[in-house]
Amino acid sequence: MQPTHFCSYCHFYGTGETLGTLAEVQEHVSSHPVTGEALSIADRLEELRTEIDAERISSGELAELQNWAPYIDRSDMQLLEWAGVPEHEEEVSKTYGACGVEGCTDCLPLFDADNNQLTEGN
Repeated sequence: MQPTHFCSYCHFYGTGETLGTLAEVQEHVSSHPVTGEALSIADRLEELRTEIDAERISSGELAELQNWAPYIDRSDMQLLEWAGVPEHEEEVSKTYGACGVEGCTDCLPLFDADNNQLTEGN
């Protein structure tokens, strides 16, 4: 299950990213020595959209948007574009080295996403 909420304190003060369901993040927040709250990822994305539309998004907010890219709906072209996600990301072939790390080309042989060994021509 994909996380839906995050801890405002951990997120905005860079003390670590706490993601989860609303209940999980509320439990985390209750253990904080300082005030924090469980915020919706979707709501934060909409706040960033508002900043984009008003042409006042900061470089820090753009960096934040890039971090939220995995949580942006794949049909939301505006946020995906501003987050720097390639337009045809789904079509990009992902390869894995023998070590199992995505994108590794040092550990031969290479494999595709379906664990099929790639030949030299692929």
